[in-house]
Amino acid sequence: MFSTEGFSLIEKKILGNKYRFNKEQIEVINAEGNANIIAGPGSGKTTVLVAKLALFLKERVTNNKGICIITHTNVAVDEIKEGLKKVGINNIEYPNFVGTIHEFFNHFTAFKAYRELFPNITPVILDNEIFKKKFSDIFLGYHSRMNPPTSKVDNWHLKLISSEEFELYENVSSYYYTELIDTLRDIFKSGNLRHNDSLSLAYWYISKYGEELKKALSKRFDHILLDEAQDTNNIQYNLLCALFNDNIYFQKFGDPYQALYTLYDNNEEAWNPEYERKHNNISYNELTHSTRFGNSIAKILKTTCIKQYSNFSGNSNIRSFKPHMLIYDSEESVIENYRDLIRKYENIDEQFKVSHRKVAVVGMTKPDIKKFNENYKEIKNVRTNTELMSSKIYQIFIKGLYEILKYAHNITEQKSNFSMSDIKKHIAKEQLEIKVDIAKCIHKLIKEKKLIEDDFMSSIENTLRLFKKKELSKIKGQIPYSSVSKYIKDTIISTTLGYKYSEIVEPTTNKQIYFGTVHSVKGETHKATLLTESVIIEDRFSPNEVKYYAGKVLFDYLIGTYIDYNNMLDEQFVRATKKALKIAYVALSRPTHFSAIAIKRECIEDNYEEKIQKAKGAGWEVVECFSPK
Repeated sequence: MFSTEGFSLIEKKILGNKYRFNKEQIEVINAEGNANIIAGPGSGKTTVLVAKLALFLKERVTNNKGICIITHTNVAVDEIKEGLKKVGINNIEYPNFVGTIHEFFNHFTAFKAYRELFPNITPVILDNEIFKKKFSDIFLGYHSRMNPPTSKVDNWHLKLISSEEFELYENVSSYYYTELIDTLRDIFKSGNLRHNDSLSLAYWYISKYGEELKKALSKRFDHILLDEAQDTNNIQYNLLCALFNDNIYFQKFGDPYQALYTLYDNNEEAWNPEYERKHNNISYNELTHSTRFGNSIAKILKTTCIKQYSNFSGNSNIRSFKPHMLIYDSEESVIENYRDLIRKYENIDEQFKVSHRKVAVVGMTKPDIKKFNENYKEIKNVRTNTELMSSKIYQIFIKGLYEILKYAHNITEQKSNFSMSDIKKHIAKEQLEIKVDIAKCIHKLIKEKKLIEDDFMSSIENTLRLFKKKELSKIKGQIPYSSVSKYIKDTIISTTLGYKYSEIVEPTTNKQIYFGTVHSVKGETHKATLLTESVIIEDRFSPNEVKYYAGKVLFDYLIGTYIDYNNMLDEQFVRATKKALKIAYVALSRPTHFSAIAIKRECIEDNYEEKIQKAKGAGWEVVECFSPK
């Protein structure tokens, strides 16, 4: 338990004078020991987590022990740090740790393991797209007869036997198994890693030094707080439990009903708080009151969930509108009707009108969304495109430096001992000033979009002259700086023509309506959300393939009838039901005011009028979006 005085001070700084933590939130903040905290959508999980962390940092750091916060995204890390600034904590210092799960494994296990296996190589984690490009190029060298299986790269985990011997944990076709292992080994040994490789290294390191590592961590940390625990995959979760089981208090925060990463592989979720409560005697706390939306939305979620959520409630101070069911026979009419409804409610509710949050249309998959917006296309990640471009431009600079080096040695009739790879390593290791100069040039190109101006050319020449001064000071003669800098500039222009800045800056919008997959909106808050009809396919590409419309699967759950699918005999239908419920729960819990779902008429064609009356009786506003006959 924290002190009353300390708690009141933190509460006031975080919530202000008007609000107070509710009973459930206070219990979670004061929870001791190992615990699972089930936090419903909009229930203030992050706020509670920040308050708990702030109180730990101010009152509970004893015996030089700190607290470790692990989450899944940099956005979440920034959100936690911003929350701590409200209470006057601007820096998270040793022995405390706040970072993503990837940063945790890299720092405490993976990079240590790699240095032991390959002491002369500094590893880096590559962006996914950059890794796939490298994978494709190397794989073709081993197996030119088939297209590289880049789409499956994220599924494979290396099993490290030694620095020279590798296997895969997963079963892979024997047709390309050897070439696949050789490709992943070559990239791995060059120091270029995926996040999956980080986990492989962590597994190897914990297997070898597990007891020593557990002792070291228990001396440093008093508590481990895992945020968004439902997003932890089986390998990550098992590794964390191996490190913290019985020696450090481990508290996990999240919403198991929003676990989407197993949506397509039908595996069980790694974090199962109900099981842990029954079998591992781990305490179970809940945050069941949402401050995001009113009771009209909360009511839907009580039964539209993979487990009936009877005690979930909304915020009575928020006027959420009736949920809307858009029944349609043609997708063309749905978005226009949705837009009209948004206009209607903006005209009658000022709070809804002035909200700057998104008006969203959400689908299970990209093809589902394209049925409702033929112009929809996935926008590539800004950071991914930027890193790809940065990497290409850096390579061009290295090639320019190599040309300078070759020219200089031709003047003196010396044999150059430098390759392009040597130059890159040399600059990375010893010539920080040159690297900074190159970074400035790249920044001008990507961030400031300065390419053809004179100062950009001058920056290139300055970098080349600095390289000559540092590396070739004993060589005399005229170095053709202008021609090499022109080569660099021209190559950059030709290389970057394919990148359109507009495609990596603006989100996909259609007159202020945002379109995205359910995965892309997880964690967001909208003013209005429409869930499109989705097609769920079980046992795809097999003789037993079956297709289900989500609307048909969901209808009874939406109108307040929870059916225990575990008692169903049809395994395919059970899997489809769980997927449909997960999608609907995540999507319909995003909005503050307006929640809607589009259902194809044929899904409820049997006893249509009776079903419409049931929906209205359950609190739904039904809008028939039928095309004129």
